Amino acid sequence: MISAHTLVVLGLMAIGRWHFASTQLGVAMICLYLLLPCTGVYVHRLSHVLPAACLIWAFASYRKPVVAGVLLGLASGTLFFSVFLLPLWTVFYGRRGGLRFLISVMGVAAILITSLMFISRDASSFTSKLITTANWTVYRLLQDPVVTSDANVSHLTIRIIMAALFFVMLTAMTVLPRPRNLENLLANSTCLIVAAQMWYPDDICHYVIWYLPLLLLVIFRPRLDHLIPPQAEESVGPSVSIA
Repeated sequence: MISAHTLVVLGLMAIGRWHFASTQLGVAMICLYLLLPCTGVYVHRLSHVLPAACLIWAFASYRKPVVAGVLLGLASGTLFFSVFLLPLWTVFYGRRGGLRFLISVMGVAAILITSLMFISRDASSFTSKLITTANWTVYRLLQDPVVTSDANVSHLTIRIIMAALFFVMLTAMTVLPRPRNLENLLANSTCLIVAAQMWYPDDICHYVIWYLPLLLLVIFRPRLDHLIPPQAEESVGPSVSIA
């Protein structure tokens, strides 16, 4: 667990130094991350911290689609919400970079699935391990037992409405044209992770560490519109200033 938090801390420092061009911003983000009470409350929960560490280093390594794909694949293998970031990142990288990104994600998925097959006794055991490993409890959203309480029915209805709005927002962020740069990618990814909290079947709004490091990046970031995808850098040429 300490290793996962250490990776988050090092990732914040790396982004502050490499992309924000300020070590002081990196130190400030680290101090705030360590001082917030939620960091101490969930210090022992690997499923809370490991996805955040993978996402932080994916942003730190955004110029390398293969590395970012591996990290997002690992995050998706830990908790389901990272899967919803894949379309956004694929579009960000464009045709060639997006293809390398998706191949690396599928490679990680193939390795994880193969590993689960080797440690499973039968098909039902494999299915159970596949669901519990990534904590795919989202499938229970429409499988809750029938209840007669108006409060419970209303609560489920709100979750379904929030889930529908989430997928509309995901589609809009993915397909609508906009400048593809690290600034937009960071803000949109953070927004999607926060929005996923609104309809997550288990402990709604409970997984703060999922998005806390990314939220700190959004709060502290300077203008990052000059940090564009690698494919766009190649087409524009050396005139683009890269931090």
